[in-house]
Amino acid sequence: MKRHSPTNRTLAAVAWLTVACALGALWSARAGAADATTAKLQAIDVQTLSEAARSLGAGWGTVMLRIVAPNMRSALLNSALLSVALVLGEFTIAQLLNFVNLQVAINMLGRANAGVSIAVAVASLFFAFILLVALSFVGRRRSGSVQVEE
Repeated sequence: MKRHSPTNRTLAAVAWLTVACALGALWSARAGAADATTAKLQAIDVQTLSEAARSLGAGWGTVMLRIVAPNMRSALLNSALLSVALVLGEFTIAQLLNFVNLQVAINMLGRANAGVSIAVAVASLFFAFILLVALSFVGRRRSGSVQVEE
């Protein structure tokens, strides 16, 4: 039976901690972005605007690009700025505390090899996108389910 050295266990623990921190950052950034966009969606009457545009012959793409997106511009900008501020703050704190998380590791990779750093950054963004898409389907009610009230 092969015994793991303390160094390997430490590296594995740091890797899992980095993954947990990245997921936590994604979750908290998602919450801030959702709050900003939800508040704006509740402030404008999206249903009436989209129904009016659809009744005038606009497609769903036109409705989203020409009616919903201009009304949501400030909310989308706010949510993007909140997410960027959260990620930059996490990077700064990790850098100051000499803790190597994903952002610091990508920064160190960039100093050594810019191409690998860019590939890792794009892969992490793609992973975050896939994770958020998967999370959007978790907890949805199924269309065929019936809720029984007592």
